[in-house]
Amino acid sequence: MRKRASHIVKPGRALAALLALCALAALSASCSRAPKPDPAARDANLPSRIVSLSPGATEIMFALGLDSEIAGVTNYCNYPPEAAAKPRVGGLYDLNFEALISLNPDLVILTPATSDIAKELDRMGYRTLVTPNDTFNDVVASVISIGAAVGKTKEAAALADEMTSALEDARAASASKKPVSVMVVVDRAPGSLQGLYVAGKGSYFTELLDASGGKNIFDDSSIYYPQPSLEEIISRNPALIIETRLGENLSEADIRRIVSDWKALGDVDAVKNNRILVWTEDYVARPGPRLVLLLDKFRRAVDDAR
Repeated sequence: MRKRASHIVKPGRALAALLALCALAALSASCSRAPKPDPAARDANLPSRIVSLSPGATEIMFALGLDSEIAGVTNYCNYPPEAAAKPRVGGLYDLNFEALISLNPDLVILTPATSDIAKELDRMGYRTLVTPNDTFNDVVASVISIGAAVGKTKEAAALADEMTSALEDARAASASKKPVSVMVVVDRAPGSLQGLYVAGKGSYFTELLDASGGKNIFDDSSIYYPQPSLEEIISRNPALIIETRLGENLSEADIRRIVSDWKALGDVDAVKNNRILVWTEDYVARPGPRLVLLLDKFRRAVDDAR
């Protein structure tokens, strides 16, 4: 899958992640000159030099009122605008360990996709916090855990309540409406309908879609992001197709080409009725406070499809 679906771990990148971990192990053996934080001092004080290896966690920290405490972020942390001014340490598959260590962090925030790196950093004496981000409840829980770690418990509780209330309000508003069948495409091969990945059971896409009055046609999958066949899509017949092209600067002509690919499935209701949407906003795949924007986007799309 393409890199834009940043919350999804790509099977083809496993080797790259393993090599990156080996590089970290080598670095820990050869860079003893790098200053290491004192664990006792870290336990006695709130972190003041935090490195975030998760765009969602970066957004959570800024939403909680942190700024100067954030010492470094990934190459993909672009919101809020203040994040762009922070030192960069690479990404999930191209992490610059030397840059990370040079920032002398007293807390590194990661996701389960980087749990092996977290273990190595723990071994090196750096405090880590692994924050889950697959489901909406995961993100709310991460808000609470990050708030506790950085001394922003009240702010975190308020933000978590705001997010949860938005979900509950959307669910109540759509409870009496007939569900609209939807397929959310998170990736596919350029110019074709091959290599399709869709949102499945348990993903935050499905949770937000359900609350908005939609019904994910693949909410019975055994994994978060299954790869259905075209025949299976035809048989499930979605009334609305939403395709994510995150962070891509698409022209109207580009969008028309993307939509035209779906003509190959002309018997599907979404295709027959021209109900195919292409979303490029980065928050669509950013498990953080802006999930409430995605919730509203789903609500409007589902209402328009009725």
